[in-house]
Amino acid sequence: INAEYGGHLHPASTLASTIMSQSPNVSTPEQVHQALLQIIQSNDTTALQQATLFLKKFLNIPRSVPMIFQIMVTSPLLQIRQLGAILLKKKIAQHWKKIEPNDQDAFKIGVLQLLVKEESRPVRMAVAQLLSVVARIAVPLGKWPTLIEDLFQFCNSPRVEHREVALVIFETLIDKISDFFTAQNFKKLHEQFKISISDKEHHKIRILALKCIGTLTPRLKTEEETMLLRDYIPMMIQAIHYCISNNFIEEAK
Repeated sequence: INAEYGGHLHPASTLASTIMSQSPNVSTPEQVHQALLQIIQSNDTTALQQATLFLKKFLNIPRSVPMIFQIMVTSPLLQIRQLGAILLKKKIAQHWKKIEPNDQDAFKIGVLQLLVKEESRPVRMAVAQLLSVVARIAVPLGKWPTLIEDLFQFCNSPRVEHREVALVIFETLIDKISDFFTAQNFKKLHEQFKISISDKEHHKIRILALKCIGTLTPRLKTEEETMLLRDYIPMMIQAIHYCISNNFIEEAK
């Protein structure tokens, strides 16, 4: 799929006839794109039902993942990008190991590129959740060895949205992947969270760093790691005080 997908919506009858006459296995990118458009643009109840049915069937086959992902990353419509990420999050774990290696590699590259350029926060968060689902499968198997370093680069980006999304993903990885918490990763995470919890630009980065530290704490295994945790205490107090002083009461809680 080389062309960008715009926002031209075909008549609902076209999609309906496709659903009735074809198997999801032979669905084309254009048909899938039209179904996505029906969901975000159509006011016709029948069209919405047909589009939902079409995508429900299509998402049951592995080829749905690379096709929807390519539509998602090339679409100029943020609603398509967000919807694509939400739909894939529900099914990608089921299909991942059946997807061709070159399509897996394209996903890993494309999802990070999308996080870099995406301007919409809701879309970024949806994409981050999608990435996290795949990481929970690929990282323990050693199939995404560059991801951790990529996330550290995000953490040190001058753009606050990159720092935010990296910490959201880190919290999930620490929580969901038991093998993620290695001695090497701990040292890097320890240093990174010390930086993030003192972020001067945005209080959300401080709060996310606090959450990461909270997720990290129960996984401490050695006395050395526990001692390093003490480094956070004054910074945690400062972060909480900052939130209270600036009326970010919910965040402080």
